[in-house]
Amino acid sequence: MSNEEVLRLNLNKAREIAVILHNQYQDGGKPFEKFRLPDYTPPPGMNTQSKEHALYLTYIFVLEKWADRELLWKSAAELYTGSPWFFDAEHILTRSYEGLREALTRLGVSDIDGAVKRWRETSKFLIENYSGDPKSLSKVPEEALRTAVKKVIGTSEEMHVNRYLQLMTVNKLLKTKNLKIGITVDRNVVIYTMYTGVLRLCNRQGEVFTDRDPVLSLTRKAWNEGAAAVNAPPWELDELIHIVSSRLCPNRRCLLCPVYKVCERLFNLKIYRNRIRGIGSETAEPPTAGFCIRCGRDLRGDSRFCDGCGLEIPMEE
Repeated sequence: MSNEEVLRLNLNKAREIAVILHNQYQDGGKPFEKFRLPDYTPPPGMNTQSKEHALYLTYIFVLEKWADRELLWKSAAELYTGSPWFFDAEHILTRSYEGLREALTRLGVSDIDGAVKRWRETSKFLIENYSGDPKSLSKVPEEALRTAVKKVIGTSEEMHVNRYLQLMTVNKLLKTKNLKIGITVDRNVVIYTMYTGVLRLCNRQGEVFTDRDPVLSLTRKAWNEGAAAVNAPPWELDELIHIVSSRLCPNRRCLLCPVYKVCERLFNLKIYRNRIRGIGSETAEPPTAGFCIRCGRDLRGDSRFCDGCGLEIPMEE
């Protein structure tokens, strides 16, 4: 059975949702009011698309789990301005622990020992395999590239691997012919894509799997189109969709969602682990407002008004 017979993809809806999420983020609206992406712009004076650029990006990226990302990249630019020679594999591998600790402290890293170990392991791997240059990852066969990246950055977490590949390719530090690097598609993103109606089962009793094609490829295609529609770096939409799909959708906090008005809320799906199956009903279960969208207070029974702030809660049309 072809992909078209199993699932139907609505690219126009994907673009519409991407624009809404992008605008909501730019305006600082919920649920993104406390979220800001790091500024990955190379520091002034750095030669872009160079070995120096690739090393800088790599060494700072591997520290993200130990620091506030926004402040980390800002501090890294300041460190580079004062010590442009610092981000070099040979230099980091042979520099004293005290010297590395001082630099990492300036970067706001919480786990100094872990960061020193990670920097040295990354340096050793780059020197032994790629002459100290992350750009040489371009020579790795594409089927082995993700495995190599996991060793460079020291994690197998798919979203981190994908983000590193996004940064390297967008900055033209890594060249690939056939590898398609879109947003990170996980179970939550697949479910979000189907709840919104961007991707839907053609047969109301059909069945698909969140970790297999055609779901994976069609979900990735949808949000690649969405990212192109807003002319933003791929990691922006990646982060925004993951925030909504992991924080709002699991508990159906629909009234807090910026795409509430355009979402089809196709909850007539039975989801168990990696399996999604239609339940044969066209009627989606309407979301209920169990909390106030202004002050967060739980609502009492079927009340349409919040006891805390008096807000009238909009009902499903």
